[in-house]
Amino acid sequence: MERLNTGWRHSAPVAPIALSEESDTDRTDLFHAAHLAVQALDLKPACRYVLDQLVGCYRGEPVAGRLLVWPSNEFLEQRTGLSERTIRYVVAALLAAGVLSAKDSANGKRFAIRSKQGQIVDAYGLDLSPLLARRREFANKVDVLKAERERRRRLFDVITISRRAAEEALRSMEEWFPEIDTEAHQRAIEHLRSLTPRRTSAQAPDAAADAWRALRSTIESEYHAACAGKNSRLIENNNDSPDQSCSKGQRGNGGQNSAPLSLTDLLTACPDAVAYTEGIANERELVGAAAKLRGFVGIHESAWDEAREKLGPVMAAAAFMIVLQRYDRDQAGAQQIKNPGGYFRAYIRMIAEGRVDLRDEIAAMRRRRAH
Repeated sequence: MERLNTGWRHSAPVAPIALSEESDTDRTDLFHAAHLAVQALDLKPACRYVLDQLVGCYRGEPVAGRLLVWPSNEFLEQRTGLSERTIRYVVAALLAAGVLSAKDSANGKRFAIRSKQGQIVDAYGLDLSPLLARRREFANKVDVLKAERERRRRLFDVITISRRAAEEALRSMEEWFPEIDTEAHQRAIEHLRSLTPRRTSAQAPDAAADAWRALRSTIESEYHAACAGKNSRLIENNNDSPDQSCSKGQRGNGGQNSAPLSLTDLLTACPDAVAYTEGIANERELVGAAAKLRGFVGIHESAWDEAREKLGPVMAAAAFMIVLQRYDRDQAGAQQIKNPGGYFRAYIRMIAEGRVDLRDEIAAMRRRRAH
């Protein structure tokens, strides 16, 4: 490994890159490497802004065998809107992270050295070579992080499914077997709910998933034992089970929107929206959650009333969950829904007019989550 002479500042060791490899380097390669570095190293937004500007300053040809750029701090201030002090901290952080290396002049200034013919023959500034040299490393780490996020998502899905199944079995026992003391199970559910992390938290969900699986198994085993091997009375008598339909008996415009809509499919398609709630196990809780959260995203009461009138409360709540899911995903980085209230009104009217089928919408969202 080569340690670059930086004059007044020590930088991390940097593996040199062959000139032949650099010759084919363009800003597209560097931007891709920078994007991977931001994800792999979880760089702060300020670091991302400065790194993007540094990559944008690359002229397309190596200088003295390095991918050197030499923008001044004043230039970076103007392009990023950050203060000069923040720029210095960010550059130091990028150097410490091994994303850049420094080739400093005696006074620490960044500038190019030109020949008499005006050609750049050398420069003092920041070297982007480490960014390109570590691109494969960053890509591998990003793949690992994506796999971990997917594993977390699946565990949270297990938590949601197990919790709902446990609560449903407990309600069935209370309804059909009132002689059974279910208070201990109820306390266990409440205690476990308080310990379960939210999807947006950094806490690992592994222990909670195992605990919910075990509790579900315990409650369901007791319920089936009470049934003495007979078919579940809940399934025989409750035609509005969440696994069956969340639109039966609802008002609407008939046709496609009056067909059964699975609550299970809806909640699976909208995990980020569900994370805003305290859990949804049936239609009543779905409607209650939508009525409670609609103000959170700026949906006026009149828009909610219009939705209930045109679609019925359950279908309106299902439409709200889809809008909330899209709004939450937009906040995470996609093109934002600037006016959720107006978006919700327009969405409700398209559903009422038959231009949008909620079942198709939910199916499409589930397919996107599966890929």
